Amino acid sequence: MQRCLLFFAVILSACATPEAGDQNKLSGELASYVSDDMAVAEALATLSALGFACKDGAKREPPQANDFECTRKKGPRWEPLACLQTVRFKATDRRRVTNFEVLEPVCGK
Repeated sequence: MQRCLLFFAVILSACATPEAGDQNKLSGELASYVSDDMAVAEALATLSALGFACKDGAKREPPQANDFECTRKKGPRWEPLACLQTVRFKATDRRRVTNFEVLEPVCGK
């Protein structure tokens, strides 16, 4: 019976991760690392170090040159409860970040 209660407590604790789905907290976290007018290469390296995987828009269908989308999973290890965090930005002709936006995280799907 104790093992059953322990298992139940562990499962419930996995649900208590509101930070992963908090867009304001994510925006605040990323604002200290990535901002408009920084070098694209620097932004991509920083986001990668933070656990994001980025795709160049040229590799998407339909191709969108100079558009970038970066995602990471955050939250409980149990996949159905994790959150997908996404950021998007464009690159100027000088390869600088512009239109940096943090999208609403998608959780538990």
